[in-house]
Amino acid sequence: MMDKKRLEIDEIKAYSLEVLCAIRDVCEAHGINYSLTGGTLIGAVRHKGFIPWDDDIDVMMPRPDYDRFIRLVTEEEGVPFRLLCAERCGEAYPYPFAKACHPDTVLIERRMQTPGAELGVYVDIFPVDGVGDTMSAAVRRCKRFQFWHGLKVCKNWTTYRTSKLRKWYYEPFRYGCYLLSKLFTRRFIDRKLDRFARKKPFATTAYAGRLVGDFGSKEIAPRALFETTHTVEFEGQAFRAIVDHDTFLTNLYGDYMTPPPAEKQVTHHEFDAYRRE
Repeated sequence: MMDKKRLEIDEIKAYSLEVLCAIRDVCEAHGINYSLTGGTLIGAVRHKGFIPWDDDIDVMMPRPDYDRFIRLVTEEEGVPFRLLCAERCGEAYPYPFAKACHPDTVLIERRMQTPGAELGVYVDIFPVDGVGDTMSAAVRRCKRFQFWHGLKVCKNWTTYRTSKLRKWYYEPFRYGCYLLSKLFTRRFIDRKLDRFARKKPFATTAYAGRLVGDFGSKEIAPRALFETTHTVEFEGQAFRAIVDHDTFLTNLYGDYMTPPPAEKQVTHHEFDAYRRE
């Protein structure tokens, strides 16, 4: 049951920040390595908080820490968020990464099906996987993973829509993936993705990356980049972030310190969020 009034962006930010603080507390209590990532990391570096027009929070963890985090949260009592992931929700869960949801909210995504997993205002938690001992091998593995990841995403679209992030010439490929995804079961795709992600152990490979990220081979960096963190400020709170954030963010976004033009200062999320009664 939910209020009829949708949450405003500032309310969504407040709820997601509460979840981030809870994730931080679990990680600090158990020695789990984590880092802010993506637009959240840009926000910390450029604004010391949220990017003004965005409302999401992203965190990444090396795969061994990610797996331990999932186990700990599953086993612990009284964790102040609901953790959704394939390990807990089964093959119907549409994402190859976890979402920590605020329990006092309900969130409805407009273009994705989430059977068996009721969303709330969330923080995305991405695993960082080993991808190869040379850059060329890492890029090849990343491309194969991205293909199957794309099929998983398409498998859960309620309908085909053009991308707000990709250029127009990607659309034929995206539509082809949408049609191709209908030929495979979710279970088959999930097994493919899990084998790809775990084949190169994070601790012993030279290169690593967020295979489930949006930037393909740009996500790849020497493993050490993801292992060393320091404290940064975000919305008046202290969190961990990779020390060499400049290399990581430049690979992904180019000149990340210069805000985009006004017409591009919009969130890319497509959801409606509500407060539970």
